[in-house]
Amino acid sequence: MKESKVLIVDDEPRNVKLLSAYLKADGFDPIQAYNGEEAIRLAKSENPDVILLDIMMPNMDGFEVTARLKTEKKTKLIPIVLVTSLDGANNRTKGLNVGADEFLTKPINRSELIARVRALQRLKQMHEELQNRKNIVSALSDVDFLNPEYQNTILLIEDDNLLSRQIVTVLSSVGINCSVAHNTVSAKDHLKEHSPDLILMDRILPDGDGMDLLAEIKQYEDHRDIPIIVITAITDLELKILGLEKGADDYLIKPIENTELRARVKAGIRRHHAIKNLKINLEKAQSCTVTDKLTGVRNRYYLDADLNHRIAQVNRSPEKTLSLLMIDIDNFKAINDTFGHLIGDKILCIVAEQLSLIARAADIVTRYGGEEFCIVLPETNIDEAYAVAERMRENMENYEFPDIGGKKITISAGAAEYSINDQTVTALLTRADDALYKAKSMGRNRVCKGKKASPQE
Repeated sequence: MKESKVLIVDDEPRNVKLLSAYLKADGFDPIQAYNGEEAIRLAKSENPDVILLDIMMPNMDGFEVTARLKTEKKTKLIPIVLVTSLDGANNRTKGLNVGADEFLTKPINRSELIARVRALQRLKQMHEELQNRKNIVSALSDVDFLNPEYQNTILLIEDDNLLSRQIVTVLSSVGINCSVAHNTVSAKDHLKEHSPDLILMDRILPDGDGMDLLAEIKQYEDHRDIPIIVITAITDLELKILGLEKGADDYLIKPIENTELRARVKAGIRRHHAIKNLKINLEKAQSCTVTDKLTGVRNRYYLDADLNHRIAQVNRSPEKTLSLLMIDIDNFKAINDTFGHLIGDKILCIVAEQLSLIARAADIVTRYGGEEFCIVLPETNIDEAYAVAERMRENMENYEFPDIGGKKITISAGAAEYSINDQTVTALLTRADDALYKAKSMGRNRVCKGKKASPQE
């Protein structure tokens, strides 16, 4: 996995050096800039995962840099953390209104810095992956992408009636609809029926710890992308870091200032709508042209476009990695001959479903043809790809297939990592296919790594 790039912007070299040391020690790749113009140039050329941006700089302050980055197509998705020695809700509100995602106050606590950067790194990579997939399917189809209008709805989980009324009144004045739950039980009941754009949640609830509820909400696929802002009177830094690690997106410290409340909630809803739009349009396009009708995974048409797109990205950015798995159902012809094609089709669907279940969020499962599947693994080296394939193989070996009298179904897999020497999609596919052939010739039900690409290939 490549190191994540973090752009550090501060006109004071000592501050840049300190933050760089913190980040490098935790496996990040720090990039340094000392003024606003340099920050904008590096953000466009380096596409960092996160930007740490000082507010107080000469000529162009952090607010102006943020506003310019958020209006540029190439940089608008990069999360920005404003770093400041300034205090007060007015500065936080101003930052949120121009597009900042988070704040850190000097002197910076190392643990909080790493927790916030990791959380925003995950957000950026998810958004970027969704955008990648949308670009690919839009190139393959004539689908008109939607930009739906949403009602701005939030769930407020708060047992203090006075604070609840304050929050509902303030947010209602800017067109945000609030549903109120006074404890964890009513909050869970609400989430069974509704999917709000954002959750505002008190840290301490009458029937449970808000951190436990936060972790539970994030476990469910339908609610995983909903931003959660934790309301608390506790200023303990370790508890804030714990919340970020469990999936909190932001904090509001009591007593809550109304302008900051509005700004933080609107910023959270704005990010949620952007991700929701990408997912809706991606699903629409996939269902039109790029889905295998039998198994429901991507088809060969999509695979070719996806690989060409990703290989071009790796060639432009050599620090990126890309791997491929070729997977074949062992002895599938004998299964069809023994049990018939209807059962064979059912097995294909189950295998596709199980491969997708083990695949990670960014992996692309496709049906290559017949009983063969191909899986694209972005930002993955050969050893990581082998580990994914081995988990898939073990899962299939232990799966109890219906309608075949207890017979075991196994798979074989070949893994290959893209190299600049591959030059073409076909060369990478061939190396993965050769590794698959080796796995089958060695007795099936195994994974083999492909040979490295040579300059002659």
